[in-house]
Amino acid sequence: MRYRLDDCGSGVLKMSTLKPYQVTDNDIVLAENVEQATELLIEFCGYTKKEFERMHPDEEPFEVSLELGLRNEDGTFLMTLGDYISSNNLKTPQYLVGWE
Repeated sequence: MRYRLDDCGSGVLKMSTLKPYQVTDNDIVLAENVEQATELLIEFCGYTKKEFERMHPDEEPFEVSLELGLRNEDGTFLMTLGDYISSNNLKTPQYLVGWE
């Protein structure tokens, strides 16, 4: 997944790679790296970094496959994570799916 990023309004375009990362047991975000993935979830949940680290002391974010199947509450397959990202035209770092 690639997107164009305007570098601080300078008019310089650079390419960045976005990947899905699972940050906790239940949350997946779209980010450039592990650090940004963690920061996105902290912001999304409204925690401070210290609170988040206390609640999730040993959890390390990891990249997940775009082939990961997304299912509804009763287990019915909906689509892959890659299809979800593509069909929603997601091109910026953000929270994707899960529950906080």
